[in-house]
Amino acid sequence: MRIFYGLILGSILVTIFLISYKRNKDLFSPLCIYSLFQFLRYVPNIIWADEEHWFFLDDYNTLKLLCMELVVIFSVVVGYLFYNGRFSSTEKQFGVIKTKKSISLTIIMVIFLIGLSSRFYVIYQSGGILYILNNIGTAYLGLSSSGLGYVIALSSLMIISMLMLLDKIKTEKQYNNDRKKLAYNLIFYKIILLIMITSYALSYLLFSSRSPVMEMVMILAFGFNYLYKKFKLRYLLKPRYFGFVILIFGIIVLMPIIRNSGDNKLSSEALVEMLGDNFTEIFDEFSNVGRDAYVYDHFNLNNFWFGKTYLNLVKAPIPSSLYPNKPPMDDGIYLNQLLHGYDVSPNQGRTELLFNYSIPFSTQGAMYANFGILGVIISGLFMGMLYARFYKIVKDTKIVFTIIIYQLIIYQLELTTLSIMQTIIPLIIVLVVYRTVSGVRIIRYKKMDGRKKDIGRLGINE
Repeated sequence: MRIFYGLILGSILVTIFLISYKRNKDLFSPLCIYSLFQFLRYVPNIIWADEEHWFFLDDYNTLKLLCMELVVIFSVVVGYLFYNGRFSSTEKQFGVIKTKKSISLTIIMVIFLIGLSSRFYVIYQSGGILYILNNIGTAYLGLSSSGLGYVIALSSLMIISMLMLLDKIKTEKQYNNDRKKLAYNLIFYKIILLIMITSYALSYLLFSSRSPVMEMVMILAFGFNYLYKKFKLRYLLKPRYFGFVILIFGIIVLMPIIRNSGDNKLSSEALVEMLGDNFTEIFDEFSNVGRDAYVYDHFNLNNFWFGKTYLNLVKAPIPSSLYPNKPPMDDGIYLNQLLHGYDVSPNQGRTELLFNYSIPFSTQGAMYANFGILGVIISGLFMGMLYARFYKIVKDTKIVFTIIIYQLIIYQLELTTLSIMQTIIPLIIVLVVYRTVSGVRIIRYKKMDGRKKDIGRLGINE
């Protein structure tokens, strides 16, 4: 029966993906991205996983999971279509007022170096490069309790600078008519961009952290898609793109193997063998099946949290060094205790919890744990409308600031305490830095008699 459940869910998500792609001609449109990641997170392991996070899966709990997923998908799609039908109008659009043609390379490099310095500081505080290489597992786990959250957040400056440079390359092509100078500048800028990408990736792979590298690749893909030209579905069949996808999947599999090997060095033969054994388990890295099935099985009217986890956001800005026993910003730490069989309050301090690592909630899991199925429906409608709004903004403006916001919303944002903070902090950093160095203003206007009438500001000056 579980094969049947997976096929039902998979066919619905594939249909949504194809319809959205046909309508928008954009692989990065909200419903394309949403259906792709929902497929990866649920379909494979609904079909073949026997247990996840110590919770055993059977026909009954996966049927309940399927029903809830259908509710979630329906809510998101309805919210998306409702926004487009009710609020999105061809007469009302978002525009950009620029005071500068492009940002200077010096400013871009200063921003990048500030972000890179934050990574050097994290490495230094973690014991240095040699210590980390010899104690990868320990160094990785130590980051969660290091109290360096705000320093780590500054690394988003590196991403901002990469997109700024990508935008500068685009501007150079548009306005530089000297072919010889243009060719030289483009080569120079691309070399710098490659150095930026490599530096960012190595600073995270040193700790065996794969998620930031994947997110960097994704946001650069978003930038290329909206600053240059849209990716086409057929591009995935080209060898270079297909090989790149395999490389990313290899990183997803390799990093946990290195980390979970403890602090022991792996021989090349053992590493190859473990890669072969674990490559088929790649979908476990995406899966939310076990954690969501557990949440739907565990929570009911007698033990819903009724929003208590979100109260922890009030204390989240306080540094851990000043408040060692503050409630974890990551509500997934509480889920981890529950999955291990320990009953916890959603506001307990970190030092009172047995396990200090996270098994993150999904949006629907967090909302069900707090408010039941009503929370799941409302959150789905809200997320669908949010996707539609920011998709319109990025299509109308196509600037670095809105591309980053859109990527944060469509990929990173979940209605969990951890994800909310992880979205808000880089958003504020991007807002302050990009507005300061670019002088860009985003406006909303309405076409009247062929003219544009300003009807408000968005975000920066609203």
